[in-house]
Amino acid sequence: MKQFRFIVPLAILAVVFLVSCGGKGEKEEDENPLNGNWKVVKAEGNMADMSVGVEYIFEDGKKMTMKGMGIETKGTITKSDDKTFTVTFEGVQQPFVYNYKFEGEQLVIELQNSGGQKFFLEKQ
Repeated sequence: MKQFRFIVPLAILAVVFLVSCGGKGEKEEDENPLNGNWKVVKAEGNMADMSVGVEYIFEDGKKMTMKGMGIETKGTITKSDDKTFTVTFEGVQQPFVYNYKFEGEQLVIELQNSGGQKFFLEKQ
């Protein structure tokens, strides 16, 4: 009986330890395929030439920064699923909704209601 009293608390402690080690961490961040630095390598639609070279930086599935032409614009991702994400940029009330997909190693994003602007990005 004394062994049983010793084994039960030890087993509970082991379970608590294993559960706490398997929590949220670096792996969860990597599970969001958008996370990281991306650069536009090809663009289609209005002002396509101006968009090539623009960087899109996604952080923690919650923040997005665009850098290009000497301008840095930060935004908050307010909604995201496996096909779209919505960004509200600092100083702008109207959110921007993007469709996205992956074609091989490229991220393809298209701003909804943009008249066909499509950007092809590669991870940096």
